Amino acid sequence: ENVRARENHRGDLVRLANEVCMNLHDIMLLKSAFETFDANKCDSLDAQQFHKAIREVLRLQGRAPDLTKDRLQAMTESHFPGTVAEGDTVSFKTFVRWYCSHGFCEDLLITDEEQWLRKLAKYYGVSPDYVTRIKGMFDSFEKCKSGG
Repeated sequence: ENVRARENHRGDLVRLANEVCMNLHDIMLLKSAFETFDANKCDSLDAQQFHKAIREVLRLQGRAPDLTKDRLQAMTESHFPGTVAEGDTVSFKTFVRWYCSHGFCEDLLITDEEQWLRKLAKYYGVSPDYVTRIKGMFDSFEKCKSGG
């Protein structure tokens, strides 16, 4: 019976992967993070658990290592208003849908410094690559000047 339950569980994950056009490996990664923070095993996450699960997914993917708790909370709430408010819970399917819709947003893909450099580029009407090269030159000059 335990084997049958696992097969049904896997079948549910395969169906969900097909439904949201994700590969099974990514769905299983999301499920692992979701289950890690579903402390009471009720198949839902409260706001705090939701934020922790998103952070874990990003950590496992090696993305946004400098993402602060406040920035993550602001991003998840702005991308998903009302769903992760106090007292609300998020099901696994909703968690997956949030990830599908927002997992590749610039906020989650680049560091704070890269965001700052892109804002500078936009402000001055130049390409982000140009600003990054200038910063690289500045950083190398600072390193040489300080004896590093």
